[in-house]
Amino acid sequence: MRKTTRLTVAALAATTVLAGCGSQVKGVAEPTGGAGGSGGAAGAEGDILVWKPGGPRPERPVIRLGDQTPPSDWKSVGAPFDNCTTLKWEDFPQQARPTKDKPPVLQVVRKGDPYKTACRFSNNESISFDAPTPPDPNNPAPPPPPRTTEQKPPGWSPIFELTVVWGTEFSVEGLGGTTVTLGGKPAAFKETESGGTAVKDPFCTVIVKLSNGSAGLQLRNGRFKTTMNTCETAKKLAETLASRVQ
Repeated sequence: MRKTTRLTVAALAATTVLAGCGSQVKGVAEPTGGAGGSGGAAGAEGDILVWKPGGPRPERPVIRLGDQTPPSDWKSVGAPFDNCTTLKWEDFPQQARPTKDKPPVLQVVRKGDPYKTACRFSNNESISFDAPTPPDPNNPAPPPPPRTTEQKPPGWSPIFELTVVWGTEFSVEGLGGTTVTLGGKPAAFKETESGGTAVKDPFCTVIVKLSNGSAGLQLRNGRFKTTMNTCETAKKLAETLASRVQ
């Protein structure tokens, strides 16, 4: 028996709970009074808080799942514009707009990234899969892997993502692309490719110089690459943003 599952982004999270062991650790001094002393008290001088067998466990700090360091928004880094709201889906070409509301999402800025805040607009195409039922314990043969129920042409890609960044450590000159003027501001764009060996998506970077730092737009367009010019779209979006920011 199979069921069809609709997927956009797959994210798996595994949580491991570690339980403490009450026995004494080899090589560490036994708490004063030995193992037969009053339960629950920690050892004194020379001990490293080794708890006696049968005593209460020390309280463990609560671990909150999710991002331990939330992504930086525009205000926290001193950006001159909100990179999640200055552009809107209405500014995108009609074919690239999602049919349902898909708010942009702040991204984690990694150590070494030249920008200080990043926000991503994503309208990736969903894919239908046949998801097999769990394996039969009486049948040692593994179940067949999930397979797509849709026929896609060679080189097809579901990805359409625009990332809007701001920072002070990248520049129009440093991009090494074609210089232009967008929204009355110095800018440059550069087209490359992104993806694996089997699929290459058009990828365009646009940088606009602002009075405070620079804005950067990175558009990866695999989904609409046959009907939409990636760099022309990225430049128009950058021009719209530049016209709304000092």
